[in-house]
Amino acid sequence: MSTNDQAAFLTETQLRDRLKASPDDADALLRLGWLRLQFGDYREARDLLLKAHVLQPRSVLVRIYAGRTLADCGDLRARDL
Repeated sequence: MSTNDQAAFLTETQLRDRLKASPDDADALLRLGWLRLQFGDYREARDLLLKAHVLQPRSVLVRIYAGRTLADCGDLRARDL
């Protein structure tokens, strides 16, 4: 199993631990943001995904997830992603 495949199975606790160790881990921000979105925690999802977007502005996946989260929050910045 590759590192990327293993990362797909990280728990919320593991993702938060990764972010404590490396706050600019864009992959952990993306994964935790998506997880929080799935649980309806739009504010935290928005904050995590916007930080991931700052770190990886050209990532299509980050832009899609951040845009969806902003749209779900009624945030007009979704148009700018």
